[in-house]
Amino acid sequence: MSNIHSILPLVSDDSWRWNKEELVDKRVPAGRTEDLFVDPVSPGFLYFGVIRVIGESGEQTEIEIDFDAFHYKVTIEDAFGDGITNTGAVVPSITRYNTEEDIYALELRPDPPIAYLDNARVSVNAPSQTTINVEATALKLDIINRGEFARSYQRAVSGELIDNISSLENKVDRLNSNMREMLDAINGDRFRNI
Repeated sequence: MSNIHSILPLVSDDSWRWNKEELVDKRVPAGRTEDLFVDPVSPGFLYFGVIRVIGESGEQTEIEIDFDAFHYKVTIEDAFGDGITNTGAVVPSITRYNTEEDIYALELRPDPPIAYLDNARVSVNAPSQTTINVEATALKLDIINRGEFARSYQRAVSGELIDNISSLENKVDRLNSNMREMLDAINGDRFRNI
């Protein structure tokens, strides 16, 4: 069965766009929150995200994820302690945990990509006593024309059925036309012989 990700090349190019967001070397003061990814306007899918935190006590940084009704909040330290080191989940996996150099990295690679309609936000909350530096990148698919996207997607997944129905309608129309011509010919011939 087709899904949005496997059929995407067949969906109207005017209805969606790739969007890569980057945050480079942003200082986040102690106790403050920085949004890394926010999209309250258009629906879409989050395909990939990477977050790097550098700074003393960086492991105490909280990562917060909100997608429509899904909410998740965890410190880097707790996620690492819980063994969340494999990608593919809706929660970020810890890919680097270095307390000697105070460098921490997380990856968000959901499979399938996270879909959202009304709200999408990924943010970091700096530890209460120290400032951190954050770098992040995310790749998402923005649906910029919801109606066209839906029609185009439906056409792509149902195209063969629609084409076959259309072909059947044409054949029925031709059959009806041929029957009319035949009846006209029969009726015309019958009246000529009388």
